[in-house]
Amino acid sequence: MSPRYLFKLTPTLSSPSLIRTLSNLPNNPELVTDDDNPNIRFAVINAQTRTDSATHLGPGKGLFIPLPTPAAKDLSDGKALGGQEMTAPGQDEYPVAYFFYGTLGEPEKLGGVIGLEEVPVLGRASVRGGEVKTWGGKYRALFDGGKYNVVEGVMYVVKDKGEEDALRHYEGARYEVVRCNISTENGETKQGLTFRWCGAEPLEDVL
Repeated sequence: MSPRYLFKLTPTLSSPSLIRTLSNLPNNPELVTDDDNPNIRFAVINAQTRTDSATHLGPGKGLFIPLPTPAAKDLSDGKALGGQEMTAPGQDEYPVAYFFYGTLGEPEKLGGVIGLEEVPVLGRASVRGGEVKTWGGKYRALFDGGKYNVVEGVMYVVKDKGEEDALRHYEGARYEVVRCNISTENGETKQGLTFRWCGAEPLEDVL
């Protein structure tokens, strides 16, 4: 997977839409604002866009901060959430349904992470075989639970690898992509994917 960077917006490249035009991207890059100073803004870009931006700005110009390792995705062992056996979706199958249970279940946050022009409409959904706790005092973590355990959340259909890569980078190396059966609000069951906890930090009960 191509590395990604936080690029500090400049007067010359002052918005995600300008970066999108410069690199001919399908969507605007995700915009990140400094918590302590809202006037300092960053765009999340890949290696090619970094090269394009640096060339546009000139030698030695621009602040590019490497982002951490993305969530792993290896579906070859056939294992799914809760220890189920599943062979679909495929490793590189798109579009693909994803189940979200934390901050990515917030439409505005999800749209920002994958660079959508409009806030997405998310359908209510649930999965069996998992359990949710928290780490770091606030971040939700889905892990294998009893086969009758139900976790509520939302479903979004990821359109392509670019959207998925953005989601994997957002979640980071404490999570991994696994298969799951997603029950939708209209009673259908879809074979999809979700992010399962694989970090080392202790987990706490959800308050």
